[in-house]
Amino acid sequence: MVKMIERLTSEQKALMLEHRDRWLRIGLSTEPADRSVFERAITLIYDAIGRQRPTFVLLGSPASCMVGMALVNNHAPQVASQVGSQVWSQVGSQVGSQVASQVASQVASYFWGQWESGWLSYYDFFQAIGVEYLVDAATKLGYWVSLAKSCGWWWPGENIVLVSDRPEKILRDAGTRLHNADGPAVLFRDGYAVYSWHGVTVPAQVIELPQTLNVKQISDEANVEVRRVMIERFTPARYLRESNAKKLQADDWGTLWRATLNADEPLVMVEVRNSTPELDGSFKDYWLRVPPATRTAREAVAWTFDVPEKDYAPTKQT
Repeated sequence: MVKMIERLTSEQKALMLEHRDRWLRIGLSTEPADRSVFERAITLIYDAIGRQRPTFVLLGSPASCMVGMALVNNHAPQVASQVGSQVWSQVGSQVGSQVASQVASQVASYFWGQWESGWLSYYDFFQAIGVEYLVDAATKLGYWVSLAKSCGWWWPGENIVLVSDRPEKILRDAGTRLHNADGPAVLFRDGYAVYSWHGVTVPAQVIELPQTLNVKQISDEANVEVRRVMIERFTPARYLRESNAKKLQADDWGTLWRATLNADEPLVMVEVRNSTPELDGSFKDYWLRVPPATRTAREAVAWTFDVPEKDYAPTKQT
């Protein structure tokens, strides 16, 4: 792939960037589904395999389609043949896969619609720069391009097709990972939602009501990544205070605490007190997370300043 890109002209490289951005917009679109476009595209796909036009049902989310398909209880015909990496990483593997993880028990085959933009962008680009396909292949590719531009997931049955609307909202962090600190990262028009913290899918409670979490609930969470998010939202300091963490050591610099976590590295933090009083005369305590191998509070505080313990000798604490 790298050598192929190197052989492109400057004009073709510029086209590639424009093409990538256009397909990212398609893959992450939150516009309502275009019924006339997806009905025509799917009808042509059915016609290509010798089947009559199906009945179409547009629903608000993949979850609703999953329930609907369970009620229909038909097996899907195999209507598709078997990718741009940047589009796929931001659309399919991040958004599509996290939605998929929430509706993984569907009873029939399905296709990803707009979230198939990764592989579609790949072939569409080479077609755009003049690579010729067989006429039949180019025509069928167009069907899938139309679907990506017009709807979300869809479930094909013998005589009925359930189609999911596109999300109403998709929120991501600066690293393009699904993320919303205040609510759903992906919200569909029927209310179905996916919650995510910097790319980690979590229960709604972790985002919307983190204060209602408890130590047992967090400790019992089997998924290490989800547990880490739960601790972050609960706050590590509160987790240490309420989990009977072990006091490792104390000195003039603070107190070092440690909590053991199942299948993960220990949570080790140093509790320090601000030497400058607040306006009311009280002193504020701070909790700083440090590496698990830290042995003393002084070493911990030195680490937060990126200084070896033996070299840490401030003349004044603030």
